[in-house]
Amino acid sequence: MIPPHLLYTVTTVTDQRLIIRCQDNGQGISPERIDKIVDPFCNISIEYGAIGLGLSIAYNIVHQHFKVTVKCSSELN
Repeated sequence: MIPPHLLYTVTTVTDQRLIIRCQDNGQGISPERIDKIVDPFCNISIEYGAIGLGLSIAYNIVHQHFKVTVKCSSELN
């Protein structure tokens, strides 16, 4: 098994907009599940002992405090 790898890219579009892209080497998320990844305890992959709270907490922090839009996309394999 390949260890997880995560890459962040930050791009400033305007003085009012910032794009942060996160890319990993995971297997991807199916279209049926992509809308649920910020739900509490949604766990796509349990191999690394995750309980499914990380994205939910991060989403709530940025959405409530910074009034931002969060978009997620994924491709299988």
